Amino acid sequence: MRKKIGRKIYDTEKSDYVGRNAQGYYGDPTGFEELMYKKGLGDFFLFVSGGPESQYPNEDIIPLSLADAREWIERVRGGDIVAQFITEKDEAALNKQNKAAVKKSSKSTKKTPAKKSTSKKSAAKKSTSKKSTSKKTTKKDESKA
Repeated sequence: MRKKIGRKIYDTEKSDYVGRNAQGYYGDPTGFEELMYKKGLGDFFLFVSGGPESQYPNEDIIPLSLADAREWIERVRGGDIVAQFITEKDEAALNKQNKAAVKKSSKSTKKTPAKKSTSKKSAAKKSTSKKSTSKKTTKKDESKA
């Protein structure tokens, strides 16, 4: 099965098989099957299917975190087998991804205050002088004086 989730493509044919967990018997409506695969460094997923009344009524692919994959392998295959599938390179790749994600999120949360910009209309109003309210002198006013 092949499925695209987010930016990643999960393909059971191109991934390495890790193990299988089956509950129930063939034809059991509540039975299900989980097949774990490893796609790349620290990238695990489950291919699941089951009966109509099971927790997996439809075939699906579920991505797993490294911690979830470790727990699944320990529970299904045993604690001795974990080191075969989860290596130091997997741990290092995960730590590198986490550090990059933290840096990216800290940069996006910092915001600089916005500067107030004056529009052309408001700038024009500020630059024009106020009209004078004084009376203009006329010829009549000059002759009276």
